[in-house]
Amino acid sequence: MAAGCLPNGKLTAFLLSALLIWPQMSCSEQAGGVEKAPTTAPATSQPASERILVRIGDKAVVTQADVEKLLRSMPPEKRRAAAHKALGTVLSNKIFAVYLDEHPDLVTQEDIDREIEKDLKVARVKTVEDLKKGLEESGVGWDDYLVQTRIRSGHSKLSQRGAAQSMDEDYLRKVFDENPDHYNDTRVKLRHIIFASPATATPEEKKARREALSRLREEIVSGKRTWDEAVKLSNDNTRTIGGLLGALPRYMRLNEALMGAAWPLEPGQTSEVVDSGAGYHIVQVLERIPGRRPFDDPHTKFVMRSIMQSKPVVEAVEETRKKHPVVGVQPIDMASIMALPPPATRPAVKRPAQPTTRPTGRTAASRPATRRTAPRPATRPASMRPATRPATARPATRPMGAPPAMPAGVSGARPTSRPS
Repeated sequence: MAAGCLPNGKLTAFLLSALLIWPQMSCSEQAGGVEKAPTTAPATSQPASERILVRIGDKAVVTQADVEKLLRSMPPEKRRAAAHKALGTVLSNKIFAVYLDEHPDLVTQEDIDREIEKDLKVARVKTVEDLKKGLEESGVGWDDYLVQTRIRSGHSKLSQRGAAQSMDEDYLRKVFDENPDHYNDTRVKLRHIIFASPATATPEEKKARREALSRLREEIVSGKRTWDEAVKLSNDNTRTIGGLLGALPRYMRLNEALMGAAWPLEPGQTSEVVDSGAGYHIVQVLERIPGRRPFDDPHTKFVMRSIMQSKPVVEAVEETRKKHPVVGVQPIDMASIMALPPPATRPAVKRPAQPTTRPTGRTAASRPATRRTAPRPATRPASMRPATRPATARPATRPMGAPPAMPAGVSGARPTSRPS
């Protein structure tokens, strides 16, 4: 392998783990996809690096250039559909980067060096210079790689804290006893209505969407409008099935803000307006299905440990968002994204032609004869053949469900012996 080249089989997986840390899907993406609130970016000559889409308090910004950087490696026909997902990725990463800036002891230079050593093995290269060259050939700058490596290490360190805590059996039992319905497979059947509000929406736009959904909720609760009528206004593909989200457990299947609002409700009740980050929702509980899985069930402990392992990362992001509110500035410039050049393709590597003749000295004439001179008989001589067994009356095929050599329809019957 040439220095600086990542092996083709490893490149995609390596870049996804090293650069693209996608956020968890929101409930509406799981259920069928949010239709973004209609926004049109005005024509502008503003450079992408200066076009601010979102502010994270006064700590960081997300620009048009940040989003375009993730989309450059995508086929042009997929970029429009992926633009808001790319924005969510950049926003999540930058929020967590702000958290790391405010907790500098969490990830040290030694931690980053260890991650780089792991990536050298994954990429199958020997030196950092080779790794840099391979990343550059794939369109990933070294500075971007270091930022994402720091974020990846931070996620790992927080997850390890949660995992260590979850190994305390007494603590695990205490958590279960406080809220058994959170972990014993209790489920609630939900439906929702969403008025989408992308991260780039301004405070005024968000306020208008929230107030519109609040008025719709009042009409539903008062009986002026039925749910089936109201759900047609939802900006989500689930409106075709009444906004149904399914029967879900307390954790790990739905946006935490939505599940936290829905869980205390009784069947038939409708939540207040909830902000999920993808938009504003109202959630209605249709049914509560009690769970019966005890604490000592291995699956219960597995679920609890998975939840506790991911919890520190979720709490870190929520802490940062509360301290530094996310404020939309202006929509993504889709025209600029669609004008991006297609991703560069690597020239095909030509393999050396394979020899079509045997090497010198290995001709057929020089080989010693190894074939038998006398052909094997096609069948054994008659004197060596086994005696023919008498014909027995057997069905051509076994009846469905009967085991071999067992009378059909007789449950548990012992195998019959063959005739002698």
